[in-house]
Amino acid sequence: MSTKTVAERMRAHRRELTAAELQIMQALLADYPAAGLQSVAGLAGLAGVSAPTVVRFTAKLGFSGHADLQARLRAELSARAAAPADLYPPGDPGTPSAVLQRCEQHIGRAVIDALHGADDGDSDRVVTMLADSPGPILVTGGSISAGLAMYLSTCLQLLRPGVRYVEPQHGARATALLDVTDGHTIVAFDYRRYERDTIRFGSDATARGAELVLFTDTYLSPLAREATALVTTSIDGPGPLACLTPAFAMIDALLVAVAERDPDARRRRLTQLDQLGRDTAG
Repeated sequence: MSTKTVAERMRAHRRELTAAELQIMQALLADYPAAGLQSVAGLAGLAGVSAPTVVRFTAKLGFSGHADLQARLRAELSARAAAPADLYPPGDPGTPSAVLQRCEQHIGRAVIDALHGADDGDSDRVVTMLADSPGPILVTGGSISAGLAMYLSTCLQLLRPGVRYVEPQHGARATALLDVTDGHTIVAFDYRRYERDTIRFGSDATARGAELVLFTDTYLSPLAREATALVTTSIDGPGPLACLTPAFAMIDALLVAVAERDPDARRRRLTQLDQLGRDTAG
């Protein structure tokens, strides 16, 4: 049995899905994973398709039946709620060199899976939004993922104007929302266990007309239903803490793609920054 989440399977099979099956996918993602815990008839009614279409959709994703799909979704709900203390690996971790070797294998594979498994459509949309959006870009993260948000915003500021990091505090986010309009792009990082304030900020921003790029884990933040584009990576690591290395790798890959979009303009900006730095230092 594949270890991929239902959301990952849907995105991997997106090109194979019929129009009616895509409606089921959209219905599931709009209330993920709870929508899939309904009966076949309930999910069919929610998606506006027939019950046999739901059965074919489930089989296309590799499940033996709807009960199999629901069992996987219930397991995902449990994984979403797991606390760091619940994730300690059993047994003796071994020597430091053994730990490093285990991390090399696990994290290296997670990075490869993230880059190979990225959805082409979403990746293209993210690069276009980060590189070509004429309006301001606001970047924010949660208590742990703030480091990812700071890294992306700092690097993106080198490549284009109008990028601002928003600290994960209520006051900073409320102030940022004052000026959000339909010309804004919001980039939010929200990983399990998902943070209410980040979800509220992203939802309020989209209600004001902003477009949302969401970086999340494979179980999907509730903000996924609001997102124009998703970037998903596993945060499962060899230890009890979230492993953010695959997310950093995705950020680096996207930044390379942004830098290669209109490279002459990016090069001029970097040259001007370098000159300003020398003038200031001198």
